[in-house]
Amino acid sequence: MMVWNVFLAFLPLFFAVFFILNDERRIWHKTLLCGFMWLFFFPNAPYIVTDIIHLQGITFYSITKSSTAVYTTNFLSWMSLVHISIGIFIGTWAGMLSLMIIHQWLLKKMSRYLVRGILLIIFIISGYAIYIGRIMRMNSWDIFMPALYSQISKNITLFSIGFSLLFALYIFLIYSFFSFIFFSLAAENSSNERWISR
Repeated sequence: MMVWNVFLAFLPLFFAVFFILNDERRIWHKTLLCGFMWLFFFPNAPYIVTDIIHLQGITFYSITKSSTAVYTTNFLSWMSLVHISIGIFIGTWAGMLSLMIIHQWLLKKMSRYLVRGILLIIFIISGYAIYIGRIMRMNSWDIFMPALYSQISKNITLFSIGFSLLFALYIFLIYSFFSFIFFSLAAENSSNERWISR
């Protein structure tokens, strides 16, 4: 399960890279296709955090009568924790890197305020896509099935709206942290290069 979800989380990075390459070569139809495929698969990256629910059936500790926590010595339980955590970490960061690639391209083409609006739309769409995937149990490719839209219309509730906005906020916070680290490292490298050139 986790291997498949990590693979899906890496697809946006793949499409983002080819989006830039085709844009530089001015192959517009391939650029548009890669851009659409990036947006189509991007929600799979932040979606991967919901896989943590698969730890629900695993007991990591118990409480004794003296209110002391006794942790399990079942190695498979801890291996499951590490396995899912690594998948979430790798998948999330691959997705955020793909978003940064698209973000930087947008900044070269449009005003900063318009780009912020586009990012906000991406966050909200992705939040709702996570709802469709986790709660409605639909896949990315189900977007081409007419039955999806009738189900979506039946599932617009306060919970679905709240869930979508919660995960839109999650994506915003994760991406903000990611971009802060990236730009901090870029600024430090630029400063070091100027110092060495002296």
